[in-house]
Amino acid sequence: MATCTPTTVAADGFSSPIDADGTYLPDSPQVLLAQRPPRFASLNAGRSIDPAMTDDAYLAVNAGLVGLFNRFKETLRYGMEYRWKPHTKLRLRPAAGLITAENDASYLFFGIRRDFHPATHWVVTGSFDAGYFEERERLELGLQLEFRTGLELAYQLGNRYRLGMALYHLSNGGFGERNPGTESAVVNLTIPIQ
Repeated sequence: MATCTPTTVAADGFSSPIDADGTYLPDSPQVLLAQRPPRFASLNAGRSIDPAMTDDAYLAVNAGLVGLFNRFKETLRYGMEYRWKPHTKLRLRPAAGLITAENDASYLFFGIRRDFHPATHWVVTGSFDAGYFEERERLELGLQLEFRTGLELAYQLGNRYRLGMALYHLSNGGFGERNPGTESAVVNLTIPIQ
């Protein structure tokens, strides 16, 4: 006659067989009283983005407004940049791109990016760039050498495309006699490149 020993199952899925006295029976047959349904096992999957999923190079295209807090009227600007695959233990991405405004001002830059993954599908990207600024009327920043810092918040889709918004500050860092600086807000579409 076969007997089965009751088993207590902890929340972590481990079980401990016990007899009627409460004595631990290490080699006894076990009856599983409760088990987490398999359909719920996938709920915890994908809590954060696997960094390996973001090892693609990216092409980012964006559009928005520049001159948000300047005295001159804000103007439309368009940009495109290439982001290489991450390098080093810090996972820094080299980047290069071109921005042009509707008044023909332009900015050619090289820089670095760093992605952070605070939650499922969400990516925060910090950036720093240095480049050549060709100024025009209503968009004069005091020097041809300009630095740009930025912060982007994007949602990463299942196909690794990203759609997000970014804020940037562009200035010469005090190297010029004048340093008015300017800010821009843009919408970004980031496309993975294999």
